[in-house]
Amino acid sequence: MSKKAGLILFLTFTLMALAAGCGDGGKGNPVNPPETSSAPSQTAPPQDSIANPVTLTMFSPWTEDQFQQFVTQPVAKKFPQVTIKRLTPPGTGPQAIANSIAAGEIPDLIYILPGWYTKLLPMGVFSDLTPLIQKDRFDMNRLLPGAVDMTKVYSGNGKVLFIPFSMTTTVLYYNKDIFDKFGVPYPKDKMTYDELTSKISQLAKLEAGTQYRAYITEMQMYTGFNQLSLPFVDPKTNKALIDSEGWKGMLSLVKGLYDADIARPKDEIGMSNPMFADKKILSMDLGRLEFASTLASAKYKDLNWDMASMPVHPQMPNTGLQVNAPSLVITPNSKHKDEAFQIIAYLLSDEVQRDNNKNGMLTVLKDPAIRNSYGANIELLNGKNMKAALLLEPAKPSAFTVYDTYAVNGITAAMKQVITGKKDINTALREQKEVVDKEIQENLVGAP
Repeated sequence: MSKKAGLILFLTFTLMALAAGCGDGGKGNPVNPPETSSAPSQTAPPQDSIANPVTLTMFSPWTEDQFQQFVTQPVAKKFPQVTIKRLTPPGTGPQAIANSIAAGEIPDLIYILPGWYTKLLPMGVFSDLTPLIQKDRFDMNRLLPGAVDMTKVYSGNGKVLFIPFSMTTTVLYYNKDIFDKFGVPYPKDKMTYDELTSKISQLAKLEAGTQYRAYITEMQMYTGFNQLSLPFVDPKTNKALIDSEGWKGMLSLVKGLYDADIARPKDEIGMSNPMFADKKILSMDLGRLEFASTLASAKYKDLNWDMASMPVHPQMPNTGLQVNAPSLVITPNSKHKDEAFQIIAYLLSDEVQRDNNKNGMLTVLKDPAIRNSYGANIELLNGKNMKAALLLEPAKPSAFTVYDTYAVNGITAAMKQVITGKKDINTALREQKEVVDKEIQENLVGAP
């Protein structure tokens, strides 16, 4: 399989897997952590030798071709004495991992998505990597601060339960031909939501029998990964916070965006890429960066598109969404933790991350020289505003508790009710808070 084909397959899968993995808004469901402290900064180079031949097992949701490209081949290049065996249990995501464990095959390494965290915790698949970080002199400060923050919040108790491997972000795709048709200036980087709303109102038009749509996105952009880092549950009372003024403001913002697109069907709430890429009737699509790899294909060579950074809140003009980073885990049962961590360290090396970044897998490293090379090897992205993906700093992770999933689901349900005109904001949030509080009480940790 060609490298280009493998890349496109990987990015297509990642887009679907991240959306599925973040059905709860991208929030995990971790035990409520106390304040954490960073692992000591290490400056010496990591160990890079494995003395004896060893076989490590790994679970990931990739296809065999993707696994070969992103794990087997780079590992073989650096550590020819190491064999990485891919486990392929039945099922998907956490259920596949559970099936593997039930069959007596506990992986040494697991590739996880953020939305899996809550389901994996009870399986006991996380080990604290802090001793290996210190022993191997792995410098966490090489990673993007937002990725480190995410790791600390999810891990809790001063531990490091996983190492971020890659990340995704969100950009505003736009069809230049539609903007030109209606004489509307193109979106700009760091555009405010008020400016976005104004453009939406200018682009929902009927022209020569064609109804043009202005804007669409997906709900989790405004819930679990929200730019304002709004909290979900009060850790002291275990009561939902979703009826706060912050969440009321968020729902008001989203309702305004959807209402401005007067051509939107009343019951439409989700994302619809065919309108943008295939039908070419959608002006703006706020979507994940991986969508660029789809647009940068021969199939869409006639689509006149570009991208801008996602819109921002005026009080936080440089802040994007919270970090969404797939990560690598070493299980407590592994008999080869040292070797497994050296594999992780190499996959996070400048060499591997630079190559992945150039081929469209956004790096978690903070090195500007590496980050600024994003997509350099994808010819059809030449001339596109790729810096839009790198302009905004990730929002701080929301402080969360073991019950956040219920709250995120409640917010999402309320948002759908408001957008479709079934409930007003106050009523929707009040009713969903009652639902969430009841669910929390029924699922209190330690309850019989």
